[in-house]
Amino acid sequence: MQEIPYLQMHELGECESTQTLILTVNNRFARRILETLQRSLPAGQRTMEVPEIMPVGAWLRQLADELCFSDEFAPAAHVLDSFGCHYAWEEAIREEEATEGEGLLDMRQAAKLASEADSLLDDWQIGVMDAEQSPDYERFLRWRERYKNRLHESDLDDANRSANRVLQALQASALQPPFTTLVLAGFHELSPRFTLLLHALSAQGVKCYQLATPEVDKTDPLQIAAHDSDHEWRLAVQWAVEQLRANPYSKVAIVAAQLEKNVPLAHRLLSEACRGDGDHLPALAWNVAVARPLTEWPLVRAALAWLEVMAELLRTDQVTAATLGKALLTGACAGSMSEAASRVMWDVRLRQQGELSVDKLTWETALTERLPELHQAWGTAWAHLQAQPTRQSALGWAQCMRHLLQLLGFPGQESLDSHAFQVMEAFDAKLGQFAQQTPLLSTLRFGQAVRLLTRLLRETAFQPQRDPSARLDVLGMLEAEGGQWDAVWILGLSDEVLPAAVRPNPLIPYSALRRVNAPRSTPERELQWARYLFNSLCGSAKTVRVSYPQYQGEQLLRPSPLLSKLEQQDYALPDANADEVALEYLRDEHGPALLQTTPIQGGAGVLDTQARSPLWAFVKYRLSAAALPDYAQVGEQNVRGQFLHSAIERAWEACEPRTQAGLAQWLDTQPEGLGQCIEKAAHETLYGYSARLRQLECERAEQVLRSWFAFELTRPDFEVRSLEQTLYWAYQNLRLSMRLDRLDQLADGSVVVLDYKTSLNRRNPLDDWLRPRPIELQLPLYAAHLQQQGEEVSGAALAWLNTRSPGVTGYAQQPFGDVSTPESASKKQDLPDWESQVQQWQKAIEALAEEFCAGYAANQLWNEQDLMFCDVLPMLRLNEVNDDHA
Repeated sequence: MQEIPYLQMHELGECESTQTLILTVNNRFARRILETLQRSLPAGQRTMEVPEIMPVGAWLRQLADELCFSDEFAPAAHVLDSFGCHYAWEEAIREEEATEGEGLLDMRQAAKLASEADSLLDDWQIGVMDAEQSPDYERFLRWRERYKNRLHESDLDDANRSANRVLQALQASALQPPFTTLVLAGFHELSPRFTLLLHALSAQGVKCYQLATPEVDKTDPLQIAAHDSDHEWRLAVQWAVEQLRANPYSKVAIVAAQLEKNVPLAHRLLSEACRGDGDHLPALAWNVAVARPLTEWPLVRAALAWLEVMAELLRTDQVTAATLGKALLTGACAGSMSEAASRVMWDVRLRQQGELSVDKLTWETALTERLPELHQAWGTAWAHLQAQPTRQSALGWAQCMRHLLQLLGFPGQESLDSHAFQVMEAFDAKLGQFAQQTPLLSTLRFGQAVRLLTRLLRETAFQPQRDPSARLDVLGMLEAEGGQWDAVWILGLSDEVLPAAVRPNPLIPYSALRRVNAPRSTPERELQWARYLFNSLCGSAKTVRVSYPQYQGEQLLRPSPLLSKLEQQDYALPDANADEVALEYLRDEHGPALLQTTPIQGGAGVLDTQARSPLWAFVKYRLSAAALPDYAQVGEQNVRGQFLHSAIERAWEACEPRTQAGLAQWLDTQPEGLGQCIEKAAHETLYGYSARLRQLECERAEQVLRSWFAFELTRPDFEVRSLEQTLYWAYQNLRLSMRLDRLDQLADGSVVVLDYKTSLNRRNPLDDWLRPRPIELQLPLYAAHLQQQGEEVSGAALAWLNTRSPGVTGYAQQPFGDVSTPESASKKQDLPDWESQVQQWQKAIEALAEEFCAGYAANQLWNEQDLMFCDVLPMLRLNEVNDDHA
């Protein structure tokens, strides 16, 4: 671009506005130029003639529309946007791969790369020589040919082919530009195709300039090294607030290389640092410029949830619990406020009862009984949907979905704030964009339309308008390009971020990409771009600080090479002076003692949780607080475990006598008996499974049980004395009921307690049982309780029901299977004899019960792994420093 002369911002006023076009790289530059021109108005002047300002993409679309009146260069009837373009590529690739009998794992990613490669070839005039061609490139050429044919057959264009047509028309003088001066803003390089386009304009007498960046009276940037990313953000926020407090009328920016990863941290730090004290320091307004997919905004999420409910009911007359629960919780419908509690309670019921799906009759009945306002709106909306054709175009479904949501009462009874109103406008605009896909999406079912709309919304980033009073901007590096502030802190500049790693398109031979120096293709190109961007940001303010984190976890990071010549500065957070504020500590780790009238449900889990974390046990069993369970899904591990438990219980019930000899005889004389037991168990537990999946589970269960029974036949003589026996245990006011999977009686009259496990990861529980505060207490509690009841207990073991390693692990007085005994254990010195061990368990269990009954609820844990499945983690405040960790 060196040959294009510069034009200063103040010289724009000397240009004839009606004969000048300012062309920008994106909408952001267009807005900034307009704001700069507005600020340049002399005092007392309110208006001025402004040249037309538009992004290059919009300008090319405008020129393409003008070609509608051309015979030679007339465009196609419709031009695809990026969404339609990627969808057309997907269909073309899918057809081509089906023809060749091949498949791809990620069709969507292949379409994205193919679309990018197609644009690169034309925009950068890439010629691939015969010797450079690779199998991937040849495959791409076949995709490209089929894609072109699809566009031609449907009379469609995409942005790439439209730009080619505009260039050809300009070169042939079939287009007459309505301006004589063209000003480029924000361009740091020109592609070969765009260069040819400028030459064609010049041939028609258009003068081309590039807009000069306003000069800033700046000082050299200073470099600051932070310990890690968290420390770096704290430094940047502190510095930015200091700049604003020193000069309330200044404009400050924090530019982050990887802003999206640190948005929650940025919001938290800014909220703390920018709040005022109410008397002397006013609160500071700030803006974080991060766009999120539209599907992450509550109102859009609610709209899609209700559309998904309708789509599933229309297709199968039932809706999954997860889909229905999502709609119930998001609301934004008729009765969104008045019936909110009823909707939430219904969602809780779906989770707790493990409902897989809800059929249409159950749904409509529940609406009548629980949600009368929604029921009336739903009936009208459902009738409208059923009156629709089975298949129609994207336009027809867009109009239908808009009307369905209105009939449902969307967006609800709540008043909309500014952000919600902007989200609604963006959502409605995307419905309009979806309707424009009709030339490509002419025959869709309702479910297909909902899925494609969801995809469009997921791929659309949305950011509400910034607060005009905000003088502190937090934004990414690309968003900051071209901006002007009084002070800027640029953070995250490690050598892994700037320059960025190369990402050449894999569908074009690398040698061809390198020859034309295509974007993202070579290290030299990335370094060139990094230098341009870094220099641009350093020139965006008078005062600039740049920083990098020295560590990411335990990984040592290095600064970007672009920082090597910058002077280093020491900048630190203020030291916390403990003497400034007198803190009084109150150690509150006891709740009220357990009363006799307080019901406790949980079995052995109560004491097990007390052993892991007393506060967890108090919150869960005394306050009855716990996270809601996830929605039930077919194939869940606990359902499959219940199935195997039921199957083996039925098998032993069918076996008479319940001994090894009886088992062997039953298996030999009734070969169909095991399969019948499995079928009965499947009927009880796998009712949500499809026929084929249920068959597979039954076949697997038969393999598992036959492997287990083969192990059973190798054990010393035993008799199964009880199955699924309920035991009751009491201590003071604590009453617990437990279910014992199985109790075996050995030849010497002693008994062994067994607990079935269906996991493939077989382990020995001794490490858990021998801790000072033992965990996994179910079997130790059974053994100690039965011993107190007069039983002669001689072992406790986990029974592993799997085909990989069926067997038992645990601790016993006499060896059987793989259980440890005092004589055979590798840690003999740590294992007392069996009787002593049972007594230790009894003491430990009573001590835990004593703690629980007394209300002991210290926020204390002994091993962080104990909280792997904790369902009240927010109550434990693990992010706070806790000196009670043992």
